[in-house]
Amino acid sequence: MRQMFIRCTALLIALTVTAATTASAQGVDTGAPDSLTIGSVSTFPAIGSVTIPVTFANDVALGAIEVTMRVGSAEVTIDSFSFVGGRVEGVSFQGASNRDNQTANVFVLPSLGNSIPPGSGLLGNLYCRFPSSIAPALIGIDTVTVTEIQITFSTSFTEDGEVASYKPVVTPGSIDIQQTPMTLDSVWVASVTGEPNGNVIVDVGLFNELAVDRVVLSLQYGNNDLIYDSVSFQSTRFLPPIFPSVQTRGFDRGILIVADYPAGDSLSAGSGIAARIHFTVADTATESFVPIDTFEYASGFFTSLRLSPEFGGGLIIPQVTPGGVQIRIPTDVDDELDGLPGSYRLAQNYPNPFNPETVIEFELAKSGQVRLEVFNVLGRRVRSLIDGPYPAGAHRVTFDGRSSSGQRLASGIYFYRLVADEAYRETRKMVLLK
Repeated sequence: MRQMFIRCTALLIALTVTAATTASAQGVDTGAPDSLTIGSVSTFPAIGSVTIPVTFANDVALGAIEVTMRVGSAEVTIDSFSFVGGRVEGVSFQGASNRDNQTANVFVLPSLGNSIPPGSGLLGNLYCRFPSSIAPALIGIDTVTVTEIQITFSTSFTEDGEVASYKPVVTPGSIDIQQTPMTLDSVWVASVTGEPNGNVIVDVGLFNELAVDRVVLSLQYGNNDLIYDSVSFQSTRFLPPIFPSVQTRGFDRGILIVADYPAGDSLSAGSGIAARIHFTVADTATESFVPIDTFEYASGFFTSLRLSPEFGGGLIIPQVTPGGVQIRIPTDVDDELDGLPGSYRLAQNYPNPFNPETVIEFELAKSGQVRLEVFNVLGRRVRSLIDGPYPAGAHRVTFDGRSSSGQRLASGIYFYRLVADEAYRETRKMVLLK
């Protein structure tokens, strides 16, 4: 069946081009060679897909176009080719097929008496995908000639009214998969405590080192113990007239927040709350921690920042610190014990990186001697935040980025360590950025 389809397609192409000999050529041949240009784009492994524009120019009317392209990496797979928005979108007979995962054949055949007029512009877009594990590389895309079952697929233009075809001047393209930039830009999700049938607000923070004109926050909460209510932006970094769009998906508990700035505007460098997510804790919820973390909401929609044009417009994949909701089941044993955590926990500070201050949250299963200290990369203690008896429960401490002597610490990596009753100790890393 497949062989018959290929043979019939080839026969139809031949008949259509032959019939077109009765049509008169349009335009004046200037002598400049007709051309085909495959676009070149840059991307990052985490993005997973790319769109390659293919353009062409002709100075006389054309009765047929055929383009066969191959991507020079087995890790990059051709998905499809679309004529939408291009010069030949309305042509009656057009199509594209994958000869294999790396090769695509595209053809355009106007109906009898019609032609593709002289001009230049988009032929269509080639869509490719690749795994997030792909190594950085410059991958070429060029035209090729492929023969299958005595049928040759190549790249050629056929002038209207002619049978013989000719090859345009081809400019190959490329996919430049770049190393994901090391960045201190970060997104963090706060951790809060809630009770069944109660309401909680989870803050999502954002730090960007340079101005950005697009922010995408793609988040997912762990299970149906949380019921999504809404997202609010009051007293956040997004000020009117910017109103981020919000989409949600119930089947996988996804939340997508997108803030696009108009040309000439941007979100300036800074740190603070970007969004506040409102949840209701289900009345059937059990005592547990429900995580909230980043994920890919849909193809091409993941947590990312796009630099504003003055900084090159590149895509930044920020560091993401997950958070969530600790669900507590209240008891009637003793009001003083109501809501006490069942274990010790030291949370990731937020914001991180920070300047000038950051918040450190921790939980104690029981009262006792507690030490919370900050160390530099050499392991020297630069600040003692807590040293003494502390009650059981959830606690929050603000670190102002100063040493024990009150001097501001230099930019760099620091560590904070919690020691509780000598039975629990945990260390986390934070970054001070000025």
